[in-house]
Amino acid sequence: MDFPQEAAKWTDFFNSLSVDRDFPPLPAVTSEKEKVYLSVRNVISDYYGVKQAEITLRKYAIEAPFDGVFLSVAKEVGAIASPGSEVATIIQTDRLELEAGVEPEYTQYLYRGCPVTVESGTERYDGRVDRIAPFVDEAMQRVKIYIRVEAPEGSLISGQLYRIRVATTRLQQVMRLPREALFAGDTIYAWVDGHLRARKGEVVYVDEDYVYLRGVTPGEILVAESLVNPYDGMEVRLLENH
Repeated sequence: MDFPQEAAKWTDFFNSLSVDRDFPPLPAVTSEKEKVYLSVRNVISDYYGVKQAEITLRKYAIEAPFDGVFLSVAKEVGAIASPGSEVATIIQTDRLELEAGVEPEYTQYLYRGCPVTVESGTERYDGRVDRIAPFVDEAMQRVKIYIRVEAPEGSLISGQLYRIRVATTRLQQVMRLPREALFAGDTIYAWVDGHLRARKGEVVYVDEDYVYLRGVTPGEILVAESLVNPYDGMEVRLLENH
C-alpha cells in the first residue's frame, strides 16, 4: 500500500516461497525510501537470518551408522528442533543389545567379552558382554551391563524380557550348598557327634538357588536345609537314608 509500484515484485517473491526450498533472492530495492522501509520492519534482517539458518542446516545431518527402525519420533516433519532436543529414537535390528542389572558385588566376575546365553522360551542365542557401567543405577541399585546378541533378524523383540546366563570366572576350591543352609550371611552348621557346630565360611558367590563357599573342612557333615532357631551345640539326630 505504501509502494504500490513495487507490489508486483514482492507478490511474486511471496508466492515463490516454499519450506521445501531455500529462500529465493530478495527483489531488487529501487529506492532509498524502500530500503529504509524494509529495514525498519526487519524484513532484511529476518531474511538473512533465514539464509544463515539454511547454511547451518546444510552442515548437519542425522544419520544412523546401521540399518534399523524408528522406535519413537519426537518431532513432526517441519517442526522446529532446538539444539539438544530429542528428534527420534532408532534401534539397530540386525544386532540387538540387551540391558541387564547385576548386583554390584558380582561385577568382579564380569569382563568385557565374556560369553552370554540369551534364552527365549525354547530358543537359545549367543551373545557377549559389550559394556559394563562404571556406576550403580540409583533406581535399581544394580550395575547395568549391556549385551550384544547375535540372533536372526526378527527373532528378538525390543521391550521384551529375556533370561540371560553369563559365563564368568571359574570358581576353584568351593562347596555349593542351598541358600537356605546359610545363616547370618556367612554361617553354616555341621553335624559333629550329635550336635550342631557353627562354622564360618567365605561366601564366594550366590545365585538364585545356591551359595558357594570356601573355608569348609573337608569330610564334615553339613546341614543343607533350613533350620528353625539353630544354635551352636544344639542336640540333633542324624537320620539314616532309606
